[in-house]
Amino acid sequence: MVSGGPSRLALIGTGRMGSLVADAARRSGIEVSAHLGRGDMTVHPDRCREALADAGVAIDFTTPDAVVGNVELCLSAGCAVVVGTTGWYDHLDRVSARVHQLDGALLWAANFSVGVALMTELARRAG
Repeated sequence: MVSGGPSRLALIGTGRMGSLVADAARRSGIEVSAHLGRGDMTVHPDRCREALADAGVAIDFTTPDAVVGNVELCLSAGCAVVVGTTGWYDHLDRVSARVHQLDGALLWAANFSVGVALMTELARRAG
């Protein structure tokens, strides 16, 4: 088990990244309590809210058009959320206001790739 980390993880997105994170979590001893897809989130929001409430954190790897609703569902379940989806930033102010309003937790980044983060930092330092 990861010391100090969430004991239960929910994943939103059943694509390549969601599957890779699920495998990595299991190898690290982190329980994946839910692996939810787009249909789950839109068709069965009450069931998803229950599953999210049972997780310490949710990680979203979906599509830009789904992120805002997914974050809202996570927040309503009292679940912290990490967004690994890009292209939704036009809604960032609205989502951030909602996070603050509900005293929630949101972490997002334009890219979670270590290589991209390293190159960005190197470019910043070189500039």
